[in-house]
Amino acid sequence: EEDTTAVADDGTTETEPTEEPTTEETTEETTEETTEETTEETTTEETTEETTEEETTEAEETTVVVDSIYYQTEYEEYDNSLFTIRIPKGWVVELCKESDFIHYTFRVYDPNNEKYCIYFNLKTEGYMASQEDYDFFVSNYPDTIFTGLPVMDPRTTERFYTFFTEVMLRNSVESFTFPTLRDFTKKESMGFTDRNAEVIRATATDLDGEKVEGLFYCDLIPIWFYYVTFVNVYNTVFITAPEGELQNCLEALAYTVGSITFSEKFIDYYKDECRDLREDPYDVDNICTDVQRVMLEGWENRAKSEDIAAQKQFDEKNGYVRIYDAETGLVYRAFADFFERYKGSQYLPAEDEKYILPVRGFVFLETETTTN
Repeated sequence: EEDTTAVADDGTTETEPTEEPTTEETTEETTEETTEETTEETTTEETTEETTEEETTEAEETTVVVDSIYYQTEYEEYDNSLFTIRIPKGWVVELCKESDFIHYTFRVYDPNNEKYCIYFNLKTEGYMASQEDYDFFVSNYPDTIFTGLPVMDPRTTERFYTFFTEVMLRNSVESFTFPTLRDFTKKESMGFTDRNAEVIRATATDLDGEKVEGLFYCDLIPIWFYYVTFVNVYNTVFITAPEGELQNCLEALAYTVGSITFSEKFIDYYKDECRDLREDPYDVDNICTDVQRVMLEGWENRAKSEDIAAQKQFDEKNGYVRIYDAETGLVYRAFADFFERYKGSQYLPAEDEKYILPVRGFVFLETETTTN
C-alpha cells in the first residue's frame, strides 16, 4: 500500500484526506440502476403482452360463391341426323320413337331435376271446335277414336294446355315420358308470333305434385270435315322450371329452343307426309326462332311488380335473402342470417329492381379460425 503521510517543511507530518463519493454521484448511480431494472421489467411486460397477442385466436367469416349452372351456361350440340339442338351441358334429349315425321316429338331435360324441361311436338289432332260439333260427330260415329277428346272451346293456347296431360295420357307410350301439367293456370300473355299464335306464361303442378312455371306456345288450326269443325294443334313448344326459378334459366332455355334446326333429310320426309294428308308444311326452323323471340321480348315486358313480390315471398318461404355484388352488379341468394354475420362491404342487400334480375349463384359464409 502507498503511504499517504507527507513530511512538512517544519518537520511535522500531514495525512492526505481519502476521496469519498459525493451524494450526487451516489444518486446518479442509484437512478441508473433503478432505470435499468425498470426497463428490464417493462421489456418483460411488453414481451409477455406480445406473446399473449400472438396466441389469441380469432374467427373470421369468408364468402364462398357457388355459381348457378345457368350463369355463363356451357352448351353441347345434339345431332341425330334429323335435327340438331344446342343443349346445356349434361342435359338429355329423349325422343318419342313411335312418332312419325309429321308428329315428331321430343323433350330435353336436366337429369338432376326434370322440372327444367323443353318440350317439342309438331302435331296432335282430333279436337272438336265446339260442344255442338262434338255431339253431332259422336252421335253419328260413336265408335270413333275421337270420342272422349276434350273440346277446344275457346280456341286458345291456355285451353289446350288445361287438358294437355289428359290427352297425353291417352297417347302414352313406353319409349317416352310426356311432361305432366296439372292445374294449369295462365298468369299473363307474352305476346304473339308471326302466325298470330300466343305465347303465355303459366304455372302447373308436375308429376310429383310440385309447382313449375313456364312459357307455353302452340298453333291452333281449324279443319272442316264431315259437317263439323276439328282443331289441329301444331308446333307445341314449351319450357318449364321449378316455381321461382324461371327467370334464372330463361335465357338458356330460350336459346336452346331457338337453336333447333331440322336437316334437309327430315324436311323431305316431313313434306312427303304433309302432301299425303293434303296439308301445307310449316317452315319448322323459323317457328322455333319466332317462338324464341316472343319468349324473350315478352319476358322483358312482363308484369315486373308482381314478380318482385313473388320473388320476395319465395325467398322468405325458403329462408333466403337476395343480395348483390357492389362491384359487378350480379345478383345472388344467401341464407337469411347473412347480414347478421357478414361484416364486409362487397355484398349489399338487393333493392326491389334487382329482384327481377337472374340469380347468378349462391353466396355462402364460412368461418375461418386464425391465430394472431
